[in-house]
Amino acid sequence: MASVISCGVLIVNERDELLLAHVTGQRQWDIPKGLPDASETPRQAAVREVLEETGITLRADELEDLGVFAYLPRKALHLFRAARGSAMLELSTCRCSSQFRTRWGKTLPEVDAFRWARREEIGELCIPRLAQVLRQAWPPSG
Repeated sequence: MASVISCGVLIVNERDELLLAHVTGQRQWDIPKGLPDASETPRQAAVREVLEETGITLRADELEDLGVFAYLPRKALHLFRAARGSAMLELSTCRCSSQFRTRWGKTLPEVDAFRWARREEIGELCIPRLAQVLRQAWPPSG
C-alpha cells in the first residue's frame, strides 16, 4: 500500500495531446503533480500544483477524477483530467513558480520547459513507470 499520494493533472488539448513539463536538470518530462498540503483535498492539491508548476489556473470543478494509480513502491498518483484548447493555452506563457535548491546552493525552477506530447511519445519522454500510469489513465479515445 502506498504511504504517499501525489496529486496531478493530465491537461489534454483538442488534438488529444498531453501537456508535459520538463524536469529541470533531468532528461525526463513529467505532468504537473505534487504532494497535498495538510489541509488540502486531492483536487485542491492538483489545482495548486498546476498553478505552481505551469502558471495555469484551473477550477476544481472542471477536473475529471481519474482515480488513484499505483506508481512507485511507496507512492501512488491521484490523477485528474482537464481539457484545454491549445489556442487557449500558449505554452510560451507557462511559468513555474515552485523552486528547488541544488546541492551547490543555486535556486532553480522545478520545471524549465513545456510541450504537447502525443500518446505514442510518452514512452520516450517520461520515466517508464510514469509512462505506464499515463497509458492506464489516458487511454486512446474512441
